[in-house]
Amino acid sequence: MLYFLLRWLNIRQKQVNLRSVLVVPFVLQTVGIVSLVGYLSFQSGQKAVENLANQMMAQVGERISDRLTNYLSLPHQVVATNNLAVKQLTLNPQNFLQLRQQLWQQMILNSSLASNYFWSTQGEAIGYGRILTEESRQKAEKLTKEKLSIGTIYLMEISKNNLNQRKFFLVDNQGNPQKLVYTLPDNFRQLPWFSYAKEKGKQTWTPIFIYHANFILGMQASVPIYQPKGKFQGLFTSSFSLADISTFLNKLKFSPTGQTFIMERSGKLVATSTLESPIFPQKKSKQQRLLAVNSQDAKTREIAQKLRKKFSNYQNWKTVKELSLTYKNQRQFIRVIPYQDLYGLDWLIIIIVPESDFMNEIKANTWKTIFLSVGALGIAIALGLFTANQITIRITQINQASQAMALGNLGQHLSTESQVKELRELAQSFNLMAEQLRDSFNQIKTAFLDSEEKFTTIFRTSPDPIAILTLVEGRIIEINNHCTDFFGCSREDLIGYTTLELGIWNNLKDRKTFRKILQNQGRVDNLEVNFKLKSKSIRTVLISAEICNLEGRDCAIVLIKDISDRKRVEAALRQSKAQLELFFSQSLDGFFFMMLDRPVKWDETVDKEQVLDYIFTHQKVTKVNDAMLEQYRASREQFIGLTPNDFFAHNLNEGRQVWRNFFDAGQLHIETDERRFDGSQIWIEGYYICLYNEQGEITGHFGVQRDVSERKLAEVALRESEERFRNLFENSPVAYQSLDKEGCFIEVNSELCDLLGYTREEIIGKSFGDFWSQENKYIFSKKFACFKNDGITRSELRLIQKYGAEITVLLEGRVQYDNNGQFLKTHCILYNITERKEMEKVLRLTRAKLLQANRKLEKLVNIDSLTQIANRRRFDDYLKKEWQRLLREQKILSLIMFDVDYFKRYNDRYGHQEGDECLIKIAQAAQKALYRPTDLVARYGGEEFAVILPNTNQAGAIMVAERIREAIKKLSIPHSGSEVSDRVTISLGIASLIPKAEICSEILVEQADQALYIAKNQGRDRFFVTSINR
Repeated sequence: MLYFLLRWLNIRQKQVNLRSVLVVPFVLQTVGIVSLVGYLSFQSGQKAVENLANQMMAQVGERISDRLTNYLSLPHQVVATNNLAVKQLTLNPQNFLQLRQQLWQQMILNSSLASNYFWSTQGEAIGYGRILTEESRQKAEKLTKEKLSIGTIYLMEISKNNLNQRKFFLVDNQGNPQKLVYTLPDNFRQLPWFSYAKEKGKQTWTPIFIYHANFILGMQASVPIYQPKGKFQGLFTSSFSLADISTFLNKLKFSPTGQTFIMERSGKLVATSTLESPIFPQKKSKQQRLLAVNSQDAKTREIAQKLRKKFSNYQNWKTVKELSLTYKNQRQFIRVIPYQDLYGLDWLIIIIVPESDFMNEIKANTWKTIFLSVGALGIAIALGLFTANQITIRITQINQASQAMALGNLGQHLSTESQVKELRELAQSFNLMAEQLRDSFNQIKTAFLDSEEKFTTIFRTSPDPIAILTLVEGRIIEINNHCTDFFGCSREDLIGYTTLELGIWNNLKDRKTFRKILQNQGRVDNLEVNFKLKSKSIRTVLISAEICNLEGRDCAIVLIKDISDRKRVEAALRQSKAQLELFFSQSLDGFFFMMLDRPVKWDETVDKEQVLDYIFTHQKVTKVNDAMLEQYRASREQFIGLTPNDFFAHNLNEGRQVWRNFFDAGQLHIETDERRFDGSQIWIEGYYICLYNEQGEITGHFGVQRDVSERKLAEVALRESEERFRNLFENSPVAYQSLDKEGCFIEVNSELCDLLGYTREEIIGKSFGDFWSQENKYIFSKKFACFKNDGITRSELRLIQKYGAEITVLLEGRVQYDNNGQFLKTHCILYNITERKEMEKVLRLTRAKLLQANRKLEKLVNIDSLTQIANRRRFDDYLKKEWQRLLREQKILSLIMFDVDYFKRYNDRYGHQEGDECLIKIAQAAQKALYRPTDLVARYGGEEFAVILPNTNQAGAIMVAERIREAIKKLSIPHSGSEVSDRVTISLGIASLIPKAEICSEILVEQADQALYIAKNQGRDRFFVTSINR
């Protein structure tokens, strides 16, 4: 640094006094060090801010992705359920009354469902919609002129008598149309979304569209319905407004000025936290989707434009990207998250966090650093001036004598009298040097003139940098032109200085090695070292040198060959190869390469069938990873060398068509079933990409495959579970009813109709109090109000049958609330106990004593003394009893096994007394989560519990398991020893089957216990459902 400073001073100023030379470097070094410390502190703060912003954006991204997944899954579950009902012939798409009842039940059961429609290919349509947002409510009121509220359900119908007229009705609590409020001329069969869903031929998302009625963006989950012979019948759809997503994004207050928006790969806005309408113009005619780059919000627009300019194509974003951009000269942290699902959804979530939200404290520290630097500079100048004055006077005398010698006056002599030892010795050395200089000057001058011509040609013509240095000091005495070009300096910057003074060596160990080899061997051949240039850049070179004697002085001629570019290429190649090999070998997905023995053309100039013939016989698997071999259960020797003919031997024509489409598009995504090498079936999801050479010819292709067999099996199990639940409701031996807030019937099953002697149509809509006996009718309203307040009831009632007979029933009921805690409806089960009541009159006195004794005995025998719920004995007896009963009836039985996560650690940390209290609370919470009297929760042993659910299918068991898990979470029992939560959690295993004579109930317990074990291995605080195939 000192060398370059002196050269700079020499250029800028012909005469520099010694005081400046002594003071300025000292001051600059001090300023430099303080500035460097301040700069590093600032950079460290910025790095911390960037890390904090990235962590926050990652959390926000996860929240948005989770919200989208939860929000978007319900529409597809609903349309899939309807599709399954049609396929299983339990739902007739030609029977619009049945359709309306089915769609109404789904709207009632799913309070967050926005709509549920069926669209016939004949032009008819029916379904229900729900107003879920304030924006939708306001627009609906404007259209209908009706006073509406959020949550209002309406009926949409297109009848065969009024095709192309979409009518909207307000409905009663049974879904029946009450009042026509709006009519929209519409031929849905000509709309793009209908054609798109029909052509897809499978469950999918329709493209985003603009609602004709209220001009807001929407999207539909759709599934086509076909007759048994394959004729298209229509579509089940479930649509929703994208304004709900914008509202959610607006409520994410993760940063004072942070923003988020979602767009499609095409760049069109889907939702934004600014609540900006993604439609333009805001008129009713010729409305279009708004591109993010044309957003009315300045930040959204500019960030979208810079993203498009930086990456040119949104389609290539497959992974999460973190970057920073500027907006209004302020740095913005950006996180781009691709979001996809199984039904074709492909969005980009963009999160923007300004750096300025975090930088106020860093700016304050920066000013403190500046003030400290100014103070340090003042002190450095004062110290420099004081030091300079001490040595300047004597040095000036030496300087004047040196200048005189430089002018040719070699007869200089200095006085050696001085109180400073170093200055006195310096004067003596100067006098000695002057004397030696006078003696050798003539010799040097003559030798230099003789050797100059000899070396000039070599120096000037060599393509590589060459320099001559003194052997002892390493001082440069001559260089060629390529040397100045290489170091980026002039000749004056190099000649006369040592390599140490110039700071050429990036690593001083290299200099020591070089000098050691040169001194020991007399020469150095191609030693690889790193040189630092004037520009501060580092270059890798091969240095060669040889000792020679020039003009009686030992020197070294040094040749430098720059190999920096070659080293960078070699390093990049090694790194890329290592990363590729690591990813290829460690991936859980199957990877493989199939390569041709020679490139082939694939365009309109060739016969593609002939090319396919060649590809199918000459394209072979050349590389495959372990995951691929595991998928097909094959060895590497079996897989390497396989051709397309081998893969498509069972269906060659279909394989050729798939391959032809693949090469036409350059890439392929398929989901299909195949056979493994051992003959078993596997479902795979594959992505394949063509490989080309520089001439655009096909050299082979690269493939990625994933085993999706478990997902396929789960879809089949879900359809079977829904069917079992539907049959259970209709065929239940227990009378069931649901009532609205006024006590009127909403739902009843056939058993209740038989109990009262009325048909379903005669009961629905009537008050439950109409069926009470005369002496109890007047207290119906009071009892029902108490029931709604308490939330649960169990009481005996006397009811009047259709033909006047009076019966006594035992009613057990529970109130259901919506997400806002508001009353929704009540669920009641009724048992006919008339005969029992008659017998009680006769046996009451005798039975009272016996019952009292039996209760004490039952409590001692069947009740767990700690938790006061059923014990293991009661569990075994009840399981055997229900097993035998359901074996006779051939009805389903479900079992849930659960235990407390890390309970041993809980006992170790809090003590066994607290552990007992914890088990008591968990048992009580599990007991309250069961709604039916036939369900039994028991302590199976230690911290393990079991729940027996007669007449409950797999879906019902999952619902009960979720209620128990959530109930225990709400207890919020602290558990600092848990690895999954700071509160007590449980893991659950679920098993369901219909009892068979050839198996015993222990099979059900064994399978539920195995499911519990799997749930714990998967991370705890969750349930796992096992499928029993017997």
